[in-house]
Amino acid sequence: ARLFASDDSLAAHLDDLPADGNRRRASLAGTPHLEMWAITWPPGSTSGWHDHGAASGAFVVVRGSLLEEVHLPSGEKTTRVVTADEHRWLAPGLIHRTSAFGDSPALTVHAYAPSLAGARTYESAELRTDA
Repeated sequence: ARLFASDDSLAAHLDDLPADGNRRRASLAGTPHLEMWAITWPPGSTSGWHDHGAASGAFVVVRGSLLEEVHLPSGEKTTRVVTADEHRWLAPGLIHRTSAFGDSPALTVHAYAPSLAGARTYESAELRTDA
């Protein structure tokens, strides 16, 4: 993810933010074993609660900041702000929600292996508690 994030041409993704205020994903590379995405995050946009199935993942914030909320198996939630040049590693099965943080748009690069087949979304009321 860091290699792709170092490409200066990625900033062009911020020149054409979606008018509907939703995030936009652009595939950078993909095989059955690896997916790479650039995601633009207009202010106020969110991923919603989701997991990545059996995939491990990582993301790097190229510009701006994201708020990441993680749903723990105990039912508790943790939050952190991930700023430009910071990264996060995502374990298989991790349930989280990421949102643009602040008044500026954000740009991130995400890597997943294997592919995101089997990824799920959750409504707040559906979040599982394994404890």
